[in-house]
Parts: sequence; C-alpha cells; structure tokens
Amino acid sequence: MVVQRLKVLFSLILLFFPVLSMAKVTATVDRNVIEEGETLQLIIQSDDGEPDINLLNRDFQILGTSQSSKVSIINGSVNSVKEWIISLAPKRIGTFVIPPIRAGNQASAPIRVQVNKPSFAASSQGADIFLEAKVDMQSVYVQSQVIYTVRLYRAVEIREGSLTEPDLSDAVVERLGEDVTFQTRRDGRLYQVTERRFAIFPQKSGTFPIASTVFQGQVVDNRNSNRRSNDPFDRFFQNQRTKRVRVKSDAVEINVNPQPDDAEGDFWLPAKRIILTESWSPEPPQFKVGEPVTRTLRMEAFGLTAAQLPELKPLSSSGLKQYADQPMVKTGMQDGMLVGVREEKFAIVPTQSGKIILPELRLYWWDTEMNKQEVITIPPKVIDVAPGEITSPNNNIPVPAQNQQPNVPESSAIGSDIPINTATNAGHWKILAIAAAAAWFITLLGWIMYWRKVKRMPIDSKTTFAADTSVSVSAINKQFKKACQNNDASEAKQALVAWAQAAWPNSASPSLSFIAGKLQDSTLNQSLRELNDVLYATEKKNWDGKKFWDIVSPRLKMPRSHSDNTVKSLPGLYPQSS
Repeated sequence: MVVQRLKVLFSLILLFFPVLSMAKVTATVDRNVIEEGETLQLIIQSDDGEPDINLLNRDFQILGTSQSSKVSIINGSVNSVKEWIISLAPKRIGTFVIPPIRAGNQASAPIRVQVNKPSFAASSQGADIFLEAKVDMQSVYVQSQVIYTVRLYRAVEIREGSLTEPDLSDAVVERLGEDVTFQTRRDGRLYQVTERRFAIFPQKSGTFPIASTVFQGQVVDNRNSNRRSNDPFDRFFQNQRTKRVRVKSDAVEINVNPQPDDAEGDFWLPAKRIILTESWSPEPPQFKVGEPVTRTLRMEAFGLTAAQLPELKPLSSSGLKQYADQPMVKTGMQDGMLVGVREEKFAIVPTQSGKIILPELRLYWWDTEMNKQEVITIPPKVIDVAPGEITSPNNNIPVPAQNQQPNVPESSAIGSDIPINTATNAGHWKILAIAAAAAWFITLLGWIMYWRKVKRMPIDSKTTFAADTSVSVSAINKQFKKACQNNDASEAKQALVAWAQAAWPNSASPSLSFIAGKLQDSTLNQSLRELNDVLYATEKKNWDGKKFWDIVSPRLKMPRSHSDNTVKSLPGLYPQSS
C-alpha cells in the first residue's frame, strides 16, 4: 500500500515539475567550402551557458554576432535553447578546423572548413550588380552529375527581382538546397552575394552548352538619393528611388563523354562514391525451415539520383525462396551533392535443412573522380538451416501424397522453385477445413457488399474515370507517333517511358530495359537496342523514326492487370564490350 502511494506521488511530481533535458552544445556552418575573401556563418546552439569563442580568433576574423533563444515543452520535458550566429572571415587560404566550442560542461564537435582560391571570373568587378556562373567539372560522363553554381553580387539594395533557372532539354536538373547568402570583397568593395546551386545530369554525349542565367528586377538608385525633390513622399521615404536592371552571366559549355567501352555490368552507374550494405532481421539471423528471415540491401550513390539506381536482385539459391518487398527509394543531399538511396527487403524462407550457400552479390560502377571501373561485392554466405517443426525428419524420403498440401502459386517469389514438403496429422485437416470455409464466406460477403456499392455508384463517375485513363494513354500515343514522324529519338524515348508509367504505375523508374523485359518480344528488343545506341552514341547517328513506329506501335499493348510488378533482366539491351 505504501509503495503504491509512493508511485502515485512520484507521478504527480513528474506531472507538475517537468523533467529538464540533458545539456548539449551543437555547432554547424552554412558552408564547408568557400573561397578567399568570402564569409561564412557559424551557428551555435546551447542549453548550458554561453559558448567560448575565443579560439576562433586564431584562424578567423569575427565580423559580428547575433543571439536568440527559444523554450519548448515536449512530453513534459522543458527545453530552453539559445542560439548564436557568428559571421566569420578566414584569414588565409587553406584547410581549417573550427575547434570544439565549449559551453558549460559540454562541447561541440570540430568542423572542417576549406578555403580555396577564387574560381569565379572577375570581369564585372566594380559594377553595382552582376552575375557569375561556373561548373565544377569541364568534362564529365553521360548521366553523371555536374554542379552548376550561380552567384548574384550586389553592392546596392534590391527591392524586387527574379533569377532564371537552367532550362535544358537533354538533361535532368535538380536544385541543391536553399539559396545561401554571404559577403565578399572585390577590389576593396564589399558585396552581398546570393548563391544558388543545381545538379545537372546530361543525357547525351558531345558538347553540352548551358545558356546564360539572367537576373532582372529593381534596385535602389543611389545616384538620385542626394537630389532634392519637392515631392513630400520622396522625403518621407528618404528619396529612395529605384531603377530596373537586367544582368546575365556568361554561358558555360562542358564536354560530355560517352560510356567507356570497357565499362562492365548491366547498368551504367557514374558516381563519386557508392556504398552497398547488408543487414538482417533478426540480427544475427537464425534460419529454420519454413520460417522467414528478412535480408535488407541498401545502396547509397553519391552523385546520382534514386531514379538512376538499379534493382538489387540477389541470385536464386537451391533450398530457399526469396520474396521481395516494395523498395524504398529517396534522393537526399550530403556534402553539397545529391545522394540517391535504394533499399530493398527480401523475406528468405528456407525449404530444407542443412548448409545453404547465398550467392555473391556483385555491383559494377564507374568512379568519376578516379576515372576507372570499380566493383562492390557482398561475399557469399553459408547459412545453417535448422529443421522446422512440421518438416519431415528426412527430406530425402517423399511425403505420402494424401498428407501433402496442394501447391499454391507464388507469383512474387524470387529464387528457387523447390516446394516445401510438409506433413500434418488428421486432426489438423479439420481445423484447416473450417478456417478455409470461414475465409471463403468472408470473401464472398465482401464481394457482395462491393458490387452493391458499385451498382449504387452514379454512371457518370465510372464513365469519367475510364475516359480520363483513355485520354491519358491516347495523348502519350500521339506524342510517341509525332516524335517518330519527326525522327526525334530523345522525345520518342520520353514517350515510351511515359507509356510504361501509365501501364505499370507501381514501377519505381521505367526504362527501355524495363519495357523490353515486360513485353518479351525479340523484334521489339532489337528496335529498342537500336534506339538506345542512337541516344548514347559518340557521334550523331541517323534514326528512322517511321520504321520504328511501324515495328513498335503494334506491340505496345496496355496490360490487363498491374499486379505483376516483376521485371525480367534484359542484358542484351545494353551490350558491353569484352
């Protein structure tokens, strides 16, 4: 009784006197790589006193500091955090480490900052406002990442304005994060700089131009600020008249190299770094006949989007079945570049006891920084499978036919097709029969309720849905036909991909290989291979779109069901030189 009262009293104390969270200090910067003369911002958050920033004076000039605070209550926990924003100017070129910032009894992690020589052109120095643009690499491979950076310099106040973005027909363009604002000096003049970055993935080899970026807007006209005016509103607004400006950057041109002839593998993956990992649930895995174990394969590609990553398909193995789950794909950003992530889970169900070998998983990719072929492997794994509870003691002895369960088709299985031999006693059959009858009755009842609902549905709504679907597919077919008539190979490929997305909406990233694997037609395969060769050829090739239309269009038939999401591999579509 006393213990129970103490528990109630302790609960009341927690309710009326919230628990304070543990103290911590964090430090981040808005940019890790800057150029000489530029500034960066150091953001420090602490809930345990003011930070000691004296160590920063060794490598940086402290230009200014601002402070703010906020208090939050989450699940009864009070959290009071103060934030300091410190503007820093590096004293020289090189690599610096911002030391751990201490506040109270806690300290932040160190931060590395790289200060480079100026890389932007200085032709517009002295102007009140100007634009500069650059790319991080002048020569890249097809479908690899190019970082395109635009900077707007201004020594005057902007009232309003807009900045154009790259509009490229033969490339995929992704914006990298939000705009970054900082200060820099040019010829002794202080400029406010707004930086915007894009990731560009050229889809064709050859010379690749990026047109000028344009800024247009209104800025304060300082030339008129000292002139006297009889307008009282001018005096009220401190004589700040504006003028319209339009400035543009220089155009940029890069060289896009085709896929190397010696590149191996079924997929072309030009990246800065690729990480392939394997994990199990439970960990460590314990295998038993008939019981599933989850295997997770995760690929992280630095310099690629998630849409560019292939399926992770382990080879089948005798003695087990593999069931693939819906993959998780996402594109994030790390270290100033895009990072594509693809994660796939497989339920592995052993069908026999003993030792079973999981085959090696091999992934080829092209290192764009070292300019060479790389390969990642997950080595083969020998697993020990224990007998299941209902498995026959000797798998080599056939189970009597009257005690075997009927075969159930498993369309989603990936791997071995060896059936699972099971044996049950007579009493279990009664339970199974009752369960099957109950499931059948529930299914029948559900269908009756569904058809009653369909009959009550207005005719117009069902007709509209069918019409919308047919209009969408019809528009894609018109686009495809027009592209073929104009001998536009790139537009034809885009129309085919759009058709595949309409035909199999659950697919992650349809491609020419995906379509060929779905339709399984040798003539279609040959035509798609020719289209692929034209798109990624080193030199421009002629393409007969009308002939392509005559061959491919009769074979593009919308599937009756979208339930089959498996894609058979088609190594012949992207041949590799030996």
